[in-house]
Amino acid sequence: MSTLKNIEPLGLSYQDIQQIAEKIAQKTKVREIEDYSMLISGLGGKIVYEEHSAWENPAAVSQRIFAPSEFEVFLPKNASITLNNVVLASALAYYFLHSLEGKVPMSIPRFEKNHAHLEGLWFSLALLMPDAQFAFSCKNAKSTDEQLAKIFKVPQELVALKRKILTQNHIL
Repeated sequence: MSTLKNIEPLGLSYQDIQQIAEKIAQKTKVREIEDYSMLISGLGGKIVYEEHSAWENPAAVSQRIFAPSEFEVFLPKNASITLNNVVLASALAYYFLHSLEGKVPMSIPRFEKNHAHLEGLWFSLALLMPDAQFAFSCKNAKSTDEQLAKIFKVPQELVALKRKILTQNHIL
């Protein structure tokens, strides 16, 4: 099984990833569910809950993809649904985009930082906080990062990152 290190990033822009994520969101109806674990299970994935010590291990993997409809996603035990959904949204990026829905087996290192991880992050941001809704909330409601985090059920750090990306792309 190859690792993400050996797989080339897709080389897509933020806008490209956002458009793909939007199509997948419409196809899967992911925004209509509160708990992304149901979608992972529906796609044939298995969620493996780990102790926090295992979760924080620098050598740990966040996901293993074996074949279509056969993959594992690792989550910390007793984590909030907010954290879980962020991790699961990224897992969907690796499954749909990088592994071509399981056709390319891979293991995704948890703490590796490269462009493929950035693409996964962009995908999760697009699923969890659609650009149009986010921009509307920022412009019309003049919402703080704390308020936006509650609206979109994500950590404030992701709200700040989304705001930065949309500002850089002249959407905000």
